[in-house]
Amino acid sequence: MTTEVEKPDPTPETVEAEKRAACQHGDTAVGEKCHECDVMVSIPISMFGGAQSFADVDDWREAVEAERNVGDLTFEFREIMDNIFADDTLEMPAKLNKINSAIDEMKERVDDPEASKEIDLSTATAAELEAHRAPAHTKVTTKREAGADFKASDFASVGDATKPTTWKLRLAQERSGNFTVGQVGRAITAMQPSGFRGQRVDLTAPKDQVVSKIRRAISRTGGTDEQKAKLRERLNAVKDISFGRTEAGGSFSLKEIDGELVWIGVYSNAFIDHDDETLSAASHKEFIAHCEAAQRWPKLQLWHTPGTEFGETKTIGYADRFTVAMGTIDKGREDVARRLEKSGQLAMSHGFAYDPNDRDADGVFSRYRTHEISVLPAGMAANELTGWSLNTEEIQMFEGKQRDFFVAALGEDETKALEAQLAKASEAAEAEGMAFKDILTAVAAPDPAPEPKPEPKADPEGDKSTTATMPEGIAEMIKAVNDGFATVTKTLEQHGEAIEELQQSDAEKLAAKIRPIRIAVPAGASESDDTVMNGNIDRIVRDANKADQPLELDPND
Repeated sequence: MTTEVEKPDPTPETVEAEKRAACQHGDTAVGEKCHECDVMVSIPISMFGGAQSFADVDDWREAVEAERNVGDLTFEFREIMDNIFADDTLEMPAKLNKINSAIDEMKERVDDPEASKEIDLSTATAAELEAHRAPAHTKVTTKREAGADFKASDFASVGDATKPTTWKLRLAQERSGNFTVGQVGRAITAMQPSGFRGQRVDLTAPKDQVVSKIRRAISRTGGTDEQKAKLRERLNAVKDISFGRTEAGGSFSLKEIDGELVWIGVYSNAFIDHDDETLSAASHKEFIAHCEAAQRWPKLQLWHTPGTEFGETKTIGYADRFTVAMGTIDKGREDVARRLEKSGQLAMSHGFAYDPNDRDADGVFSRYRTHEISVLPAGMAANELTGWSLNTEEIQMFEGKQRDFFVAALGEDETKALEAQLAKASEAAEAEGMAFKDILTAVAAPDPAPEPKPEPKADPEGDKSTTATMPEGIAEMIKAVNDGFATVTKTLEQHGEAIEELQQSDAEKLAAKIRPIRIAVPAGASESDDTVMNGNIDRIVRDANKADQPLELDPND
């Protein structure tokens, strides 16, 4: 038994399709009407652009997405242009500057569609999305800095869009949305191991997001192509560098060894600090092994301030949970060390970089890299000294106890000279969009042909020896070093080193504009038997560097 199925009435579309298929006149061109059969001849529509493989489908999807993206960007670009021209508060030069920035950003976003995604929807918080989608009349949370209010979008690192205290690395200057070469450059500098003026930022957001946001800000600055290229180069150099911080340490003292001034100090330990964090014993030993293998040692400087280096580290030891360093004072800077010795109770600290993966939930670090060791007044925890500003208009030189410390170590004249150099170097770095630390290094370099230092004047009261006072407990610590120096494994650690130095040519150009200033205060080293250590510094350092032999100090030293 058969059942007849009632066919639906043909639609106009199906009728037209049948007419097209019915046309057999090959001489009729596509898109023209065949007058013999009253049919418009056309190519039938194919799905996915006529794709015949999944690879073809993928290509078709990418082409459609690219076309849609360009269309959206074109619409947004036109709206941006309208907004710029409609803003009566902007003068024509400012409008032209914004237009040029928008054009550059448009080019970059067409080439890289992912760059147009300001917020990563997979990781964005609900507050960030709400702030991003808020209508114009909605009150937006801002953070006031340098006399202006800035939005979360003006900062590279945003932990919580509703909490301005978590906003770090400001990219805008003077007003919200005004991204400048100088401000972006300072943000990049703050991510370096040395930080901005010795202070490195603790990021509040994933580093890849921070880097991506800085990259977009670079394209929105009004800088030249060369300045933008330099900023991108510097950003690429720091994107893989680990985080950093400083830690307070212990004592500092001086000794003379065969006429050479030697410093000894405890700068770190394996005890919990006031932030409930600690560098583990294993991390100290690993860092010492790294230094021995790479033969790269931290510089000695004043209070985490770039440009104040006055000594070299020759060896580092670890015993009984204390890290002890020893080295020499730079020639011509003995007066600084002597003044420090007389200034009162001193402490030591170090600035170090670390990978967040090397810090566990209890705040214990398993690995770190010290990039400088500092001498500072006792009781001054280095990670509390955050007075340096990231804005040239907010720059404050040494103040209060900090300035008193520098005057005691360097003298009033050299402190003023250092303050002037810091200001000049900062201005020069901002103008070129370069790293402050690298410029300052060039500025602080000695003259090619320094004038000979005058001979020390004779003491009118005769040769009075000054006995170097060992801080309480340092003798026991040194003895612990003698008893407990472990054998150092000479295996080069394949760990990310500090970022590459800025190109020397650029640093030299700026350094030439800022003449280095060195104010030497004549001072002779005491040769009294009370302050001269038996033996020789070269022997001590050589013994300390031997892989199979612990450090040996003469018990009579």
